Amino acid sequence: MKDPQSDRSQNKIGTIAGVAISIAVIAGGTTWWMMSSRSDRPVPDVSPTPTESPVTIETTVEIYWVGGDTQIEFIPTPVALEVGSDRPEAVLTAAFERLLWGPQQPDRFSEIPPGTQLLNLATTPDGAIAVDLSPEFTRGGGSASMIGRLGQVVYTATSLNPDAPVRISVNGEPLNVLGGEGLEVPQPVTRQQFEREFQ
Repeated sequence: MKDPQSDRSQNKIGTIAGVAISIAVIAGGTTWWMMSSRSDRPVPDVSPTPTESPVTIETTVEIYWVGGDTQIEFIPTPVALEVGSDRPEAVLTAAFERLLWGPQQPDRFSEIPPGTQLLNLATTPDGAIAVDLSPEFTRGGGSASMIGRLGQVVYTATSLNPDAPVRISVNGEPLNVLGGEGLEVPQPVTRQQFEREFQ
């Protein structure tokens, strides 16, 4: 006599096996269909795009050194610079950084004290060039040295536009008096005004 339990177990095993085979057939068919349908499609390029190197622009600007034996003379020196933008702020910032390194020629010198740093350079709504320097700019020297360093800043700041006014500040504060001898600095100052008052 057959055991009904045994028949039920065999039916369950058969059902499970049938389901498993059906799943395998469906999965295989789906994979084949997906692969065949993609074979005629272009493969997308997923290679990483190269990182773009920053663009540098070569430009020449005049920076001003001090020369002359009997009186202060401001000597323009063309300097080739590489900058990241042709905007006036970028060009003038690079020019001032070069100015603050000091001259390379033996017959040129700077009245700007060593250690002076450019803290900021920008244009203002009234068209002026705003130059903010570190406190070292105000240290040491007599009136001739003060006039010399002031002229270097004014002439270099206006090298792109000789008619532009210049606003000079030290550590964010407007520079109204320079040095112990009290050299009054007009704000803003132009080349023409500087020449009238200090030369």
